[in-house]
Formats: sequence, C-alpha cells, structure tokens
Amino acid sequence: MAPTIQPATSHHLPSCLYIYNHYALHTIVTFHTTAQPLSFLSSTLEATSKASLPFFVAVDSELSEHSGRDEQEHWKRENSDKKKEANTEQENIEDEAKASKKTSEESNVLGYTYALPYRPHRPAYAPAAEFTIMLSPTATGRGVGPQLLSALLEDLRLRNGRMRSAISSAPAYTEGEIKEIIAMVAMEQSDCIGEGKRAAKFYEREGFRKVGVLQGVGWKFGRKVDVGVLQKGVGG
Repeated sequence: MAPTIQPATSHHLPSCLYIYNHYALHTIVTFHTTAQPLSFLSSTLEATSKASLPFFVAVDSELSEHSGRDEQEHWKRENSDKKKEANTEQENIEDEAKASKKTSEESNVLGYTYALPYRPHRPAYAPAAEFTIMLSPTATGRGVGPQLLSALLEDLRLRNGRMRSAISSAPAYTEGEIKEIIAMVAMEQSDCIGEGKRAAKFYEREGFRKVGVLQGVGWKFGRKVDVGVLQKGVGG
C-alpha cells in the first residue's frame, strides 16, 4: 500500500529527527557531524509555517497513525525528571536522539520533505526556494521519494496559482511566488556511487538540471565532499 503524504506536525518531529540524525552520523548527505536536538526540526517547522511553505511527511498507512505520537508522549513522561537534571546541552541532545530512535522504531514516518526560502536575507532571491528530502533507511527504493517530491511541487504550484489569481494582470513574477526550487546535494569526489550521487541521479530523473558543482567545500569522514547544485522550475 502506498504511503500517505500529509502536513507535518510537532508529533512527527521525533521520528523525522531520528531519520536526519542517521544521515548526520553515518553519511555525507548532511554536513552536520553530530546528532541534532529536536529544536533543530522544531525551528524548521516554524520557519516553513512562517513562510507559508510546505513541510510534508510520508506515513505508512498500514501502521497506526498514533503509534509514534503515543511513544513520544510516553518518553516525555518517563524522562522529564532526567532532562531537568541534565548538566550539559550535549546530554540533552543525546537523550533526544535516543528518544527519537525509540519513537522511530515504532513510528509510521517513512520520510519527510520541506522547502524554505533560498537566502532569505537577500530579497531578490524571493522567487527561489531550497528544499530537502530525507527518507528512513528502511524506506529507500519504495517510491517514497518521488511521492514526497510530487506533493511538494504540487503544493508550490497551487500556492503560485493562488498568488496569481489574486491580481488582475499577469506579470512575469508575482510577489510570493516560488518559481524555482534548488537542491544542494553532497556528493562523493571518488568514482564510487554513494548516497550523494544516488540522490543527484534521482533528482535528474525527476526533471532537475544540474547547474553546477561546488568542489571540495565539505570535509567529512576524512575526505573532501563536493556539493552538486540542481534546479527545477515549479510552474503553476
């Protein structure tokens, strides 16, 4: 059965965090090198809401939609006193990472995607958004990525349509529209096909064009990492 794509809420974030931290700790896909706290994704969800941009999760419809939520609440009650006594920020992060792992194991979240304004402090970049897709390691190869990307693009197209319908004329650009989406993909410098190059190939299959490579801008696991820049028009 195909997963259900739905807007993310705070109840999904512990499972999303476990997915993200897997890639932070074990792959070059993200340039974080340590586990991130729950506030990392909480602030992301808040930023997408403030910008009226999408944040979607893919959930396995064969599992209870409440399983991850119930596990999250159980962990909060079980560890509330322990967190109060934590002496360092890193201890809190480690606690949250353990909780997100436990939540994810019983959760139905298969992956997530979101878009944020590209370089928001420079207003001329307003027509562009940068987006992220992250899948649970157990959900790869199941068609979840294309479904998340399709939902993200459709949401942006509908958003653009609403923006344009609110005005009588039809200028080349209406304030608030997202015309282009950008994927920044960490890639291996060697000839091996790892997570980064597989991700770049996925985007190319989905109609993205590779517009450049930032060579050797990353360093992780003792080796240089490139960043591929891929771009696609949104339409709508």
